[in-house]
Amino acid sequence: MENQSKSVKIILGLSLGLMIILILLSFLTPVNRALLRNERINILILGCDNVENSKRADVIILLSYHPRENLMDIVSIPRDSHVHVPSYKLLRINEFFAYGYKEGGMERGAELTRSVVEGLLKIDIPYYVQLDFEDAIRLVDALGGVDLDIPEKMDYDDNWGNLHIHFLPGMQTLNGKEAIGYLRFRKDYQGDIGRMQRNRSFLKALSNRIKSPALLLRLPQLTLAGIKSFHSNLGFYDVLSLSFAGRKFDGKSFRQQQLPGKPVSVRGAWVWEIDQPRLEKVVQLLQTETPAVTPAVTNIRVELWNATRDREAVAEVTRVLRQSGVDVLSWGYYEKVLPHCKIIDRTGNLEIIDKLRDTLNCSEVETSLNDATLTQAVIIIGEDWRKKLAL
Repeated sequence: MENQSKSVKIILGLSLGLMIILILLSFLTPVNRALLRNERINILILGCDNVENSKRADVIILLSYHPRENLMDIVSIPRDSHVHVPSYKLLRINEFFAYGYKEGGMERGAELTRSVVEGLLKIDIPYYVQLDFEDAIRLVDALGGVDLDIPEKMDYDDNWGNLHIHFLPGMQTLNGKEAIGYLRFRKDYQGDIGRMQRNRSFLKALSNRIKSPALLLRLPQLTLAGIKSFHSNLGFYDVLSLSFAGRKFDGKSFRQQQLPGKPVSVRGAWVWEIDQPRLEKVVQLLQTETPAVTPAVTNIRVELWNATRDREAVAEVTRVLRQSGVDVLSWGYYEKVLPHCKIIDRTGNLEIIDKLRDTLNCSEVETSLNDATLTQAVIIIGEDWRKKLAL
């Protein structure tokens, strides 16, 4: 027992020493200089599948970190988003990785996709991180798993694709293979939109795992897994700088959304047609130096949707909101029962959302910008509403 205790102390001491050296080296990186200047840092995340010897970007997410506000914007870009690039006869944005990969391998595929997303959003995205499913499995296992609250039962089997997903609702620690199943699952009522929401939830859970002090003991194997798995134009010390910045994140550090649009048929194929006026508002939000502060903060208007079996839910939640100065303009029944509360933010104004989040003790927030309505937010009441409000 004594020898085991000494071994743990030695490993911990070596890990701390290694961490101090890495911290000192990370101060020299371009990313760290941007952090010190409080400049936004934009990174494109590409998760790729490998089907019939062709790689396509199954997951495309923009991470935009604002150091001054300690705010991470997570923007999902639907893989079927319709883009027009004159020099390419491609319909969907995820096809560009496959095209670039055939031209010049992993780096070419990632760089081509990055440049297309830059053109779509009209913002500078200097960095990318590309991961295959096998890479992600290796990294999650090196982290010791990721803790996720799974809201609903998930069951799906695809023998041809070697994909078997079976989860019961509740908080659980997923290993690498299980995490990939969670990320790939799309057999619920929301389809690909639900999958993108789970991708964003996973990134938040990942940031929580990185903050764990127990990660010190896993630093050697995590470093080795990162070297084997990362395909990126970020340097090792850039990643380290971002990891240390991420240790400051809390539940209010994330603003999540996806590019607005709708499915349409183009040349006989279904694509996600992006709503350009609403896209401009998303981009404007990403370029704003500080969160908007408007008179609406003192005059918040919301609509309620009851996703519970409890008829008292709307009346009680309305009472709590009005006591906090929030006006409920309308209410209705949601299309299905949900276990947890959810807030849909229509303005991107963090002060409004923080007030609603604190009032209802609701941590799940999605941003879907829409100024064509009278309300600043939609609140979907989940079955845990009594527990959240301590009623």
